Amino acid sequence: MDRSLLLAVSVLLFACGDPVAEDSATGTGSTGSSTGASESESSTGGGTGGPSTTGEPTSSDASTTLPTTTDPGESSSTTAGPAMNCYESSIVSSVAELTAERLEGHDCILGDVWLSPGTGPDLWFLSEIRSIGGYFKILGTHEIVSLHGLEKLESIGGHLLFESTPELEDASALAGLVSVGTYLEIRDAPKLASLDLGALATVGGDLKLSAPLTSLDLTALTDLSGDLELEHTRLTNLAGLAALTSLAGLRLAHNSELVDLAGLHAIVRPNGRLEIEYNPELVSLAGLEGLTTLYHLEVRQNPELTTLAPLAGTTVEGNLMLVGNAIESLPPLQGEVGLLDVSSNTALVSLTGLEEVVINSQLEINSNEALLDLQGLAGLGDALNSVTISHNPALETLAGLGEATSVDYVQITDNPQLASLTPLQSLQSTTSLVLAQTKAQALPDLQGLTSLDTLYIADNPALASLAGLENLAGVGSLQIADNPLLTTLAPLQDGALVEVNERYDVSDNQQLPSCVAKALYASLQSPPDDFCYDNMVDACSGLGGCVRLPMP
Repeated sequence: MDRSLLLAVSVLLFACGDPVAEDSATGTGSTGSSTGASESESSTGGGTGGPSTTGEPTSSDASTTLPTTTDPGESSSTTAGPAMNCYESSIVSSVAELTAERLEGHDCILGDVWLSPGTGPDLWFLSEIRSIGGYFKILGTHEIVSLHGLEKLESIGGHLLFESTPELEDASALAGLVSVGTYLEIRDAPKLASLDLGALATVGGDLKLSAPLTSLDLTALTDLSGDLELEHTRLTNLAGLAALTSLAGLRLAHNSELVDLAGLHAIVRPNGRLEIEYNPELVSLAGLEGLTTLYHLEVRQNPELTTLAPLAGTTVEGNLMLVGNAIESLPPLQGEVGLLDVSSNTALVSLTGLEEVVINSQLEINSNEALLDLQGLAGLGDALNSVTISHNPALETLAGLGEATSVDYVQITDNPQLASLTPLQSLQSTTSLVLAQTKAQALPDLQGLTSLDTLYIADNPALASLAGLENLAGVGSLQIADNPLLTTLAPLQDGALVEVNERYDVSDNQQLPSCVAKALYASLQSPPDDFCYDNMVDACSGLGGCVRLPMP
């Protein structure tokens, strides 16, 4: 922006007072006797759902003369800017209730503008306004078709929010807008196809656009202090962001025609967020090279995206989620994350690339159709909230999984080719252990486990023994079912198990005698009322073998 344009913006802001804090108690940046509208007040002007205007124009409107300026190279010469005549209060009403006389002769508004629903196709009554000191809102289901009337608007001291404008087609009047004090958001505008913000150089917060845009011009914006969010657009690329070099975070979601990120050169600043979600045509992340540290990285449900290579070398310090893409491999990433979720990537064969990622809370490896092993997951923290490895039809081994001694919840289910559970033997403490639909012949050595809230071992067609559970003394809910090769409960019956509190279900194990299951139930200190021990037909069959209580 050249020096003259910067001077013009500063002049306007001086004339109209300081920008208001977002939704502040006063609602405006006005001075003297004027009082702005608060969002918490009710409208007295007949608007729907808006706040009241507690200050109407005073008997004499504010006529402001801009300050003199002195060139550093001159000793005393001055130049005076033109006088501005500011409306001292706020505008809070429907379009239909506004009259030309109300703002006649004014070229700025010291307070807020909040337009509630009402008949009116455009904003003709603001046609002379160059600056708004507070926020500018259009809320409710509006009939507005065009923003005509805002052609002279250059600055907004607070935020700009347009929401629920189902008829809005023409926003070309915003082409001269230079600055927004806090955030800018336009959403729920299903007919808006083009947005020219080509003069916009400053946004003090987030910039969020959700509309079926095919054209977007933000070519004067070089730095964004907040996040950029583009949702539900029809943009094919990001050429309109070509000047943007830095932003706090980026979210691209539900953009039905976005093919690549061409035009994007901006770097997400350290500890920002990057979310690329539900973009069905997206094939490339080129443009994201150079990322350093992110708090949150999420690349989700982009079914044509085959590589994440531009993310190589990125450090993630919060959550890392790579879900529902067509990627075959992972780039080298690093950092300490709370959640690592690598799921529903149909072509992914390996987790190599995650060796330098430490997981401190939650691990999710689910529904990866081609994944063979867990090499790359050595970085498990000592204590985790949960580990879930489920629905991976080609997974043959847990090899590569790091050793965690404490995990609140462990679920290994529906991995039909998984033949060994050995890496789980490091567990010393867990509250819930679920092992189901595997090919394992034996359990891991779980001698360190002495109590569980839930033990669920079911539908493992090759499992023949429960060895490894000898030290388990107490279980809240015990279910061992549909394991066709299981013939004995000896590791539990001859071991430490003395207590099952809530449910005992040892059933439908075709080669396990029902009398064996009944004997273990009878040996418990206080057998639960909810029980079942029907298995192989024998002398115990049909003798009251099941009493299943309804779930609470």
